[in-house]
Amino acid sequence: MTKAYSQSLAWHACVDEAAVEFGMMKISNDQAIWILLRLILVAHVDNVLICGDKEHSTGLMKYLASKYKFKDLGPVGLYTEIYII
Repeated sequence: MTKAYSQSLAWHACVDEAAVEFGMMKISNDQAIWILLRLILVAHVDNVLICGDKEHSTGLMKYLASKYKFKDLGPVGLYTEIYII
């Protein structure tokens, strides 16, 4: 196992722990997607995508910011080489 791979697994475990603490549930078909009502959290390597209404999205971002240092890149247009319209 490479160092980068083990770091990626460690980060995924951190995201999973934070999502569950926030009240989200991992979907059964994909180990990198969590949901809570109309809120969706997607993790890919060191990128996180939050989808939902402003109130819930802002709440999740504030919660994550209290636990981890991250940068909000604003509205998404491109995520993992996929354009979002």
